[in-house]
Amino acid sequence: MADEAKIEQLVKSWLSYDKFPNSRKEIETLWEQKNLKELQSRLAVRIDFGTAGLRAKMAAGFACMNELIIVQTTQGLCAYMEEVDASLKQKGVVIGYDGRYNSKTFAELTAAVFLSRGFKVILFPSMCPTPFVVRCSFLQKFYKLFFSMLIAIRSTSPWLGSWYYGYCFPQPKARQWLQALLEQWLPNYFTN
Repeated sequence: MADEAKIEQLVKSWLSYDKFPNSRKEIETLWEQKNLKELQSRLAVRIDFGTAGLRAKMAAGFACMNELIIVQTTQGLCAYMEEVDASLKQKGVVIGYDGRYNSKTFAELTAAVFLSRGFKVILFPSMCPTPFVVRCSFLQKFYKLFFSMLIAIRSTSPWLGSWYYGYCFPQPKARQWLQALLEQWLPNYFTN
């Protein structure tokens, strides 16, 4: 059984970061119900990178895909890219999304974070097929972009993945990006 005091600290931590009403309410409701096991599974560990990105159940919590995780992850990616090469801001990113649940919302949040950090951003104005964004090397060459990403759902709701393409992160670099992500734990909500 989970230690209630530790879970309470995790709940407070989540609520201090999360400014999105639906996910806040989800965690608050679980806390009111004293569903410690579920809170432990969502808050005690952080979502981790798999093949080229993130994939987890869409729900509130550090172990799940949600708006806060998208903001934090993108802030970490921005910090890493700024550290690697400041000129990457001018080279920019292209962001696309598919037509499934939350893809557009997450793509727009991703774009907002990049823009808030001064990056050039091309956000597809409507949904597009996965291979189009993934294989958009012609856009990268034409616009001299550095990076492309796709916000897409894999399988069916409630699972969502966020894939980052256009730049291969070798293992040491992936670890550096993860460290930059962890240093961006407190979201700035586009105030930079």
